[in-house]
Amino acid sequence: MTFIFSFLRWRAWPDVRPAGGGGRAHGEERDSDKENRAKGMRYLQGGESAADVFARAEALCEAQRFAEAAELFRCVLAALRTSSERHSLRAVEAEVWAHLGVAMQSLDDIAAAIESYCQAVRLDPSLHVCFANLATLYMYLEDSQKAQEHISKALLLDPSNEAYLEIKRSLASGTLAA
Repeated sequence: MTFIFSFLRWRAWPDVRPAGGGGRAHGEERDSDKENRAKGMRYLQGGESAADVFARAEALCEAQRFAEAAELFRCVLAALRTSSERHSLRAVEAEVWAHLGVAMQSLDDIAAAIESYCQAVRLDPSLHVCFANLATLYMYLEDSQKAQEHISKALLLDPSNEAYLEIKRSLASGTLAA
């Protein structure tokens, strides 16, 4: 499956270390959240900052070791969720979600990739590459309405991007670019 991705710029962010607590509304956490937070705490307690863990995950992606990278991206997300500075780190969290989306898409886990990209654009609607990746995923799933919606959003943000224009042309002609 073809998809558009560019590893996004990593924005500078403070040394994030988990503060206790965190979790979901009303103090409830999913088991997977607890597990990822525990893994994240192990990495961070081992002296690595969330940025260090992210850098290792990026290197794993470059080596095409996407499953291992995804685990580390989830650890970074868990650390960000427990950070007392979470609200000021929304753009950073969005980029981690975007990277997780790329890893999941590379593993052909379409549902997890869509969820990750949706989380990314919810946090930072300027991430046009995530909208383009969502468009290609929906094309792959043969949902042209959602594909059109997402490629339109990508083109609003980057109207001259040739790859996005090609996706739009593919949708208009009814051929799949995915």
